[in-house]
Amino acid sequence: MENLTAYWGCMGAAMALTGILSFFLAREASELRSRALQLALLETLLGAFLGLLCAKAGYFLVRINYLLGQGFGPFWISLQPQEMLFFGGVAGVILAVFLAAKLSGVHVMEALNRFTPAGALLLALARFSEYFLGMHGVGELPEGVESLPFPLGIGIDFSGDGSYLEPYLAVFMLSGITALILAVIAFFRRNSADNLVRTLFWICLCQIFWESLRSSSIAWLFVRAEQLICFLFCEGVLLIRGIGRRPAKGWFLPALLGLLVCAALVGIEFALDKTGLPRLLLYSVMILVLGVLAFAERLSRRTA
Repeated sequence: MENLTAYWGCMGAAMALTGILSFFLAREASELRSRALQLALLETLLGAFLGLLCAKAGYFLVRINYLLGQGFGPFWISLQPQEMLFFGGVAGVILAVFLAAKLSGVHVMEALNRFTPAGALLLALARFSEYFLGMHGVGELPEGVESLPFPLGIGIDFSGDGSYLEPYLAVFMLSGITALILAVIAFFRRNSADNLVRTLFWICLCQIFWESLRSSSIAWLFVRAEQLICFLFCEGVLLIRGIGRRPAKGWFLPALLGLLVCAALVGIEFALDKTGLPRLLLYSVMILVLGVLAFAERLSRRTA
């Protein structure tokens, strides 16, 4: 059902491809051109190390009570993706680019914004690699739907010989396709001064929805850790932009809308977990609520 060799092979190829793309992106910028090769190599090597380390550290922090009770010695040398926090890995890669820029003596924000298309591509490829992780990145099919063609759906082989495939929603593919689209948008916006922040905001916003569809997720009761992390990043962006324009009229409005969205999302997740309300209705409401968060992001830029 799982093929960790194939998964880590795909992740290694994804890191290499990301490094090559980041090199060509850096060469385009006059401020980065002379250090493009050094920068790309450091981003790739540090990204692989810090991405893995921060993914493990993130999982450790959100599951610390469980790990302390079970003993966490073997945890740090385990390469099980289920024992890693995906957005901890994302934070590790961003930290790697920051350090690579510092070590290369180039402008940090220029390096981060230039790396953004490659980083979004890496995120997409990491999601696609979950194809080899069995149940890790799938969700239940909508009510009344028996199966969906790939990439919308996938059959999980529980028999081991392919004689019985149980159909699921391929959430990992939907999440990866979203990141791939945003990588293309980031490529065309690569000269923008806020490319990283805007791209990551939209990745996190979309992931709030995709994370809710996943069958396997790190959660406290009905609160999903990755979903919470994504929302906190989005709310942080809205709050920082608002604070930056105080005391202008309405500076707090985008962040306030974000808090209202948070309350609504908590209610929706509770209803999904604890009530029998139609899931299609609840997910439709969630999409509308996330539309308010998207409006808040647009409003925060318009008033920044």
